[in-house]
Amino acid sequence: MVPGAGRWPSLLWAAGDRDLRLVDVVVSHHRRHLTPEPQELARLASAMRTRPLVLDCWAFCGGRRGLDEVARQIPATARLAEEIAVRARQGFAAPLEPAPAETG
Repeated sequence: MVPGAGRWPSLLWAAGDRDLRLVDVVVSHHRRHLTPEPQELARLASAMRTRPLVLDCWAFCGGRRGLDEVARQIPATARLAEEIAVRARQGFAAPLEPAPAETG
């Protein structure tokens, strides 16, 4: 386990939910400091599904969404989480490019 590793699935979800290309950006920046274990990468999609599910549950409890709407969203959330996880795993598996040289 890596310090702060619990945050990166949420960050990947937030990026990928907006635009899958942003997953590449997040991975390229974080992989210099973060090396997820193979088990973490294998469970990445499951870890990412948690955040939107919790938010949907809060929306239901707050009366902003119906239970049927929340339930209908679960398969789409699972599909997107898997797409993001595949893209992230590919990014972490790619050769690491050297950091840009600092000018000063």
